[in-house]
Amino acid sequence: MCASDRPDDAAAEDVPTRTRKGGHSKRDRLCQGECLSTYIDTGILVKSYVFEADSEEAVEIIEAAGDPLIFSHFHSIEIPNAIRLRRFRGEITKEEESAAVKVFRGDVESGRLGRPAYDIAAVFIRAEILSARHSGNTGARTMDVLHVAAALECGCAEMASFDERQRKIALLAGMQVTPARRKKT
Repeated sequence: MCASDRPDDAAAEDVPTRTRKGGHSKRDRLCQGECLSTYIDTGILVKSYVFEADSEEAVEIIEAAGDPLIFSHFHSIEIPNAIRLRRFRGEITKEEESAAVKVFRGDVESGRLGRPAYDIAAVFIRAEILSARHSGNTGARTMDVLHVAAALECGCAEMASFDERQRKIALLAGMQVTPARRKKT
């Protein structure tokens, strides 16, 4: 998480970092606009907070990406909302929902999820262009397009997603998509 995104204005030294070449941490380089990670879609991230059939595969993808994980403005509402919807559907209890949201908030506060430097207005412009070019043929939904646009604006060349429509639009936008082939669940 970049210093300006920390809700409590915690000091930068309070956020764990990994130092790389040149003495700059991955988090610092991410905050300066350098994409160092795969953009991971909400559907995969949620599976690390709430157990599902393909949670193990999701966790492997997340661990391979390394910390900090890219955390867009869209993730900040979509992840806790997806957890809450699982309770609404009867998939988890209120206690499991609370625990999952607490772990998610902890990942945000610790800097495990890091907000890169990007222009949110440019994300919406790019999303409209992607939608005009591809949604009519792919069936991509608004959030699919917005996440791909955010990934591109962050400078990411790779998108991790289990969502077939999102995967299609990311490929059409010139991104690499992971996992390479979806396992049948």
